[in-house]
Amino acid sequence: MAYGLVAALLEDYVSDASTTETAELQDIVTELAPHLWQLLFPDGEAPAEPGQGSAEVQQGLFQARVISLLLKRAQTRPLVLCLEDLHWADPASRQLLGQLAGRIAQSRLLIVRTLRSEEENNDLRRAQLELARLDHVHFIDLEPLSADESRALSSSCFDREGFTTELFDALHQRSRGVPFFLVQCLESLRQEGVIYVDRGLWMNRGLRETDMPESVRDAILRRINGLSPDDRDLLSFASVQGTVFEGLLLSRLISEPPRQVLRRLSDLMRRTRLIRAEGRKFCFGPRF
Repeated sequence: MAYGLVAALLEDYVSDASTTETAELQDIVTELAPHLWQLLFPDGEAPAEPGQGSAEVQQGLFQARVISLLLKRAQTRPLVLCLEDLHWADPASRQLLGQLAGRIAQSRLLIVRTLRSEEENNDLRRAQLELARLDHVHFIDLEPLSADESRALSSSCFDREGFTTELFDALHQRSRGVPFFLVQCLESLRQEGVIYVDRGLWMNRGLRETDMPESVRDAILRRINGLSPDDRDLLSFASVQGTVFEGLLLSRLISEPPRQVLRRLSDLMRRTRLIRAEGRKFCFGPRF
């Protein structure tokens, strides 16, 4: 969707916006990006008439006015925009965010963006080179973890551990020093009983050739396939809401009492750590 990544940012903006700020954003969306209305204002009345004019003019005006809106917010209080996996963003969002990055040198606005360099296309690579010329833009290249760093990360995931050197070496070799893969390997091994707790100390049994997942996808699929059909169905319905989901909305979706659904989700958190609690909502992924 055009401006999909920007819309995700604006959702957070709306949740903390004043009445004046909300009204200003509604005017912008009504006139220049009506396709975002339902996403940003699901409880509001949709505009009767979409904006008119050429697509190029509307796009330019939308970008300029959203940038102005964010810079104005940053004048009243510091603002941080966190953007994950920029390589998956739509071109319109990347263009707007690139223009914004060029205008924040004297503002109280910080943009933190992450991307995998191997996923860059030509357009994104050119945009990165343009940004690199700006004094206030800084790039940090993250190298894979060393063997010692992999061991430190693995140990930090447990209060007390007595893992063997064989396990640490296998984790580093299989994950190739990628932190997310390493954590998924640990979770897969824990769920399959290769890693277990004995009187408060986490231990591991001897490794077999088939114990270690081949990839991140394999690690996650192993964990999901180890669930009962009912648990898999519950998480499938939850995933419709996205990475973050609400238990009460899920209970309405599957027509089960809220207390029963919340019990099932709490049990899944305890047994699998595929999900975690975030305030009154739930998120996919463990916290260490």
